[in-house]
Amino acid sequence: MKTVKFQDLLQAQMADSEFKIGFEQSCVKLEVAVALMQAREKAGLTQRGRQKRLRFHNLQLPELSEEITQVSKC
Repeated sequence: MKTVKFQDLLQAQMADSEFKIGFEQSCVKLEVAVALMQAREKAGLTQRGRQKRLRFHNLQLPELSEEITQVSKC
């Protein structure tokens, strides 16, 4: 099996405009999620505390946290 560098693969896939749009949208979501996580930590809140303070249901915000662990850096 041939080894492919991630950057080479990404560069090839970015030639596809549909892929590029989806990738860039994911980067924006990640940036928002990271900013939210950092603000929560700076305020000393747990995820549950943040949800109560913002009046979010339990299923609305964990999706953002999940994306943080799936994507390392755009």
